[in-house]
Amino acid sequence: MGANIGTTALLFSKIVGKNGKVFAFDPVTYDIICTNVQENKVKNIEVIPKGISNKADRIEIEISDFCLDSSAAGREYTENYYTHKRMIDVISLDGFAEDMELDRIDFIKIDIEGLEELAIKGAMKIINKYRPKWSISSYHIDFNNEPQHDKLVKLLKESGYTIEEIKGFHIYAW
Repeated sequence: MGANIGTTALLFSKIVGKNGKVFAFDPVTYDIICTNVQENKVKNIEVIPKGISNKADRIEIEISDFCLDSSAAGREYTENYYTHKRMIDVISLDGFAEDMELDRIDFIKIDIEGLEELAIKGAMKIINKYRPKWSISSYHIDFNNEPQHDKLVKLLKESGYTIEEIKGFHIYAW
């Protein structure tokens, strides 16, 4: 989630091999990711032009002039940084997994600029059923204009995960 231009998705594509599948979610840079997937002749990445939250919805996202940086968290300190706004569709991971009839999910990478907590809350069925490992960029400020890191650690520990953290910046959970 938060595939940006798709470089991490391309790396994961090599790791999972021809029998694996990578889903790359990004509502802003969808065309760039699709181009990178096509140019690299990758067949096991599916690009999804939606954001991730705790439920299916349509929300406003703010986009910087650089177009590679965006956030739907609506943080106070970014009002002069994000200069463009548009509406996007968001879905929950649980809903996506059900719709796709996935029979396993091994790993989730998430870097979605402040909506990580909502995304995890929208993946509780996945957590209970598949127990995926997580790699989470946790340095963002959330929709309440509060740091996310400690909230995410607490949420994952409450879900039974073992945590390794780079304090205030990144969380690995298994």
